Amino acid sequence: MDTFPKSRMGLLLVLAASILYLAAAASEEVKTTALRLAPVLLFVAGMSVTVNLAARTGAFEAIARALEERVKSEWALWLGIVGLAIVSTAFLSLDTTAIMVTPMDFAVA
Repeated sequence: MDTFPKSRMGLLLVLAASILYLAAAASEEVKTTALRLAPVLLFVAGMSVTVNLAARTGAFEAIARALEERVKSEWALWLGIVGLAIVSTAFLSLDTTAIMVTPMDFAVA
C-alpha cells in the first residue's frame, strides 16, 4: 500500500522548488509578491480542507437531495441554488460561495 501518493509527491516537489527559488532569488519584488500571495494561498488551502471534509460527510449530497425533494421544476431548483449562493455570499464571501456551492451544483446535476 502506497502511503504517500505520487500526486502529493509532485505537489511537494513543486512546493520545495518554489521555496528554494524564493530563497535563492531573495529580491525585494519576489518577497513582496510572496507576502501578497500568502493570505490568498492560505485561504484556498483552508477552503479546500473545508470542502473536502463537507464532501466526505455527504453535506453537498444532502443539500442537493433536500432541494430536489422540495421543488418540482428545474427552474425552481435553479432558483434554489441561486438563492443559496446569494445567502452564502451575503454572510461569507464570493470566493467562499464559489468554492462551496460548486460541488453542490455538481451533486444536483
